[in-house]
Amino acid sequence: MKQRKEPIVWNGILFDSQEEVYVAMWLEELKSAKIIKYWDRKVSSIQITTGLKIGYTKETQLKTKLKQEIKAYTLLRPSEYTPDFEIQFYGAFFGNIISPPYASPSFNKDALFFTSVYGFNGPVIIEVKPTFDQNNMERLFVLNQKFLWDKYRIFVNLVEPIELFKKTFLPSAAIPYFTYIRPPKGKKVGDYKFDWKPKTIQEFLNINN
Repeated sequence: MKQRKEPIVWNGILFDSQEEVYVAMWLEELKSAKIIKYWDRKVSSIQITTGLKIGYTKETQLKTKLKQEIKAYTLLRPSEYTPDFEIQFYGAFFGNIISPPYASPSFNKDALFFTSVYGFNGPVIIEVKPTFDQNNMERLFVLNQKFLWDKYRIFVNLVEPIELFKKTFLPSAAIPYFTYIRPPKGKKVGDYKFDWKPKTIQEFLNINN
């Protein structure tokens, strides 16, 4: 029987995965640098489907009469989706325009995040997935992503922490998780576990200012 993963607590906040913790570290460093106004882990659930119930009459023979009850059989359970983070940036540092879906002089197809709201005042909603998705959950997310946009005009950004850090910076709180304590042959203590050189937030902001 497969055991359920234990939740992870970081800074007094409950997370479902270590990848979410890495992203929270990244967000907290941006918050300290006054790049974002807030980030929130407790994002409200969004209904995906209403499910399907079929009504029927249940008959029970009692001693003196036939008892009839109206029942409902659940053929399909309702489902909902809960994003991992909601972020409010200062200005358009990372965001872009998605809705209304027409061309804009400020549109940047290479933007790191997209917001559902016209302009740059809307929150950015993200879903965190590991680089190696062993359970193929990313495929399910992509279906939900399309559905949410089509039905509610809500755009959810998919974030893979390693790719995020490569494009921006490695948060200082995450460094111990990505460096060797007991290095393999050919490596030394403190070496990074990946083959690219990460930037600090100061280096990243200097590059982008």
